[in-house]
Parts: sequence; C-alpha cells; structure tokens
Amino acid sequence: MRVRGVLKGYYRKQLNSTDNDPWEVMHGMLAYGVNSRIRQGGPNGNPITSVGWLCFNKPCKGQAMLYVNPEGELRAKYGVGLQGHLGQLLAMLAQCRVSADYPIQVGKDKFTIRDLIEAEKKTCYPKTELTFKLLALQYYIDLNDKWMNDQGLEWDFPRLLSEEMAQPVRTAACGGTHRLSALSLTVKTRIRRGEPVDGEYAEAMDFVKKYQQYAFRLQNKDGSLSTQWFKGPGDEDDDDRRIKTTGHILEWLCYSLSDEELRDQRTIRAVSYLANLMYSNYDHEWEVGPRSHATHALLLYDERVFQPFDKEGSIAFYLPQANVAKNNQTNGKKW
Repeated sequence: MRVRGVLKGYYRKQLNSTDNDPWEVMHGMLAYGVNSRIRQGGPNGNPITSVGWLCFNKPCKGQAMLYVNPEGELRAKYGVGLQGHLGQLLAMLAQCRVSADYPIQVGKDKFTIRDLIEAEKKTCYPKTELTFKLLALQYYIDLNDKWMNDQGLEWDFPRLLSEEMAQPVRTAACGGTHRLSALSLTVKTRIRRGEPVDGEYAEAMDFVKKYQQYAFRLQNKDGSLSTQWFKGPGDEDDDDRRIKTTGHILEWLCYSLSDEELRDQRTIRAVSYLANLMYSNYDHEWEVGPRSHATHALLLYDERVFQPFDKEGSIAFYLPQANVAKNNQTNGKKW
C-alpha cells in the first residue's frame, strides 16, 4: 500500500535537537503524533519522544519554547524559530491528542498542559488570529464553557467561531487551511458530543462545506490540489509548492470530510497524488513544515479509511511495534 509505504519511509527521517529549531520540531511532532521522535544532540543521537522533548522545554537548535512570566504563569514564546502563531504549540499538542494532564517542566517549575490551556484562554483578543487557539480549545475544553481573558472580556466558542469566520481565509496562514481546520474540528466535536449544530456552529458548517466544494472544483487533472490555495486554479510545476498546497489542503479535507466523502474518487486522487509525489522524491530535501503537514494528511487518511479494516490485534506497519502500543499520553479521541 503506497500510503503506508510512504509513512514508514518518512518515519525514518527524524529531526534532531542540534539542527532543528522548536518550530521544526513542533511540526515534526505533528507528523506522527505521540509516536514522533527527535534525535538528541544530532542526527545520530538517541531517539526521544518529540512530545516529551518540547514539554520538558529541552533546547532545539539552542532555543527553548516555554517560559514562566513574573506572575509564575506558564507561557509559550512567539517568534522566528518558535511559535509562528499564538496558540500554535497547544494546537499541535491537541492535534497529537496529548492528554491535558501531560506534564510540562520549565527549569524547576512544574506544570501540565492544563496550565498552557489557561494561558491561551487568557490571551484571546478580538480581531486577532484565533485559529490555533480554536484548534486547541475545541479539543481540550467543553464547548459550552465560558471564560474571561486578561482584559476582563468574556469568551465562549460561538464568539471564537464568529471572530474566525469574520477573518479572511485566502490570505490567512497556509492559504487558510488551518482556519478551515479549526472551524471543521469544532463543528465535528459539537456533532460527536450530540449537541445541537445551530447558530454559529451551523454557519461554520456551511462555511466549511462551501470551501470543500471549491477545493475540488480547483483540483487539477493529476489529482493535485490548487497551487494557488483558494485564490483560484493553480498547477505550478514546482514540487515544493505542490507538497505544500496539496499536503495542507488534504490535511484539512481529512479532518472535515465525512467517511463517505473520503472514499470519493476526488479524494482518492488527491491522496494518490500526494503519496506518489513523496514516494518518488524520497531523497528530496523537503522543507520540514510542508513535509510534516503532508505526512500528517496521509496519517489521518490511513487512520480514517484503512485502519478500521485492519485485523484485530494488528498494527499499522509503518511504525515500530513498540511505538504503537497503548500510550497513556493520549486522550484516546479520534477526529
């Protein structure tokens, strides 16, 4: 199976703490979730869990992601080589399904991911990019929760959805795919919990559906998705551009489409294109971000389409058996 062959092959391309910065390691973590590994001290170092490395604030290319503010509260740094967007680390941990009780340590100060959740809730501000906060919070807290930010403004999920839908998609990070993923997953969480899809949730569902239809209208004959994101048709002859756009758009589609839609020929063509592109260019030095999102897209597709038909007791063969044993780091939720 080409998808699993690609996943198995790229699993061997592990990042390391000397050459890769926190932003890259965070993306490498996303690719395989709690099974992701980073090599300590260089490409030949011992493999260490990426989740543990980041949550225990170990240095990556000389930088550490987390700090404690003067009030003794946990915070994540933002900037070049660190978080590219506020809330991004927590969003990545959520997408890796890491438990809210997982420990975090900054020097001698001990926390859990719950402390990072509270930090992101306190820094929700109107008319700012809230994409990654929504990606994270829809996973970690109840959709009926309300909270106050550090300016005394009340927030809830309808407000987060409204703020995000008021922001542009086409000029947002990575063509708007992360914004669409946040909206999609929030609606799916609402449905999974058996709660009504009304108001802003219904608006978000319609919003996402229109972009799904548009993404397929822009699909190229070879199965790739537009190299112009959602700005219009795009079929650039640049493999680096193609893995970036098709990988990101397919990742969002794997979050948002129904089980039936994932088996639609249009989706299958996109998956086949991406898997073949990565297989045929295994030795190519892809950028870490696009490679990680593309790998994650194939992982999500495998989880939703192929793994339900694996024989009981079997494992996905692209990971070492020791790494796919039951892991108490996760909440056990599926997208």
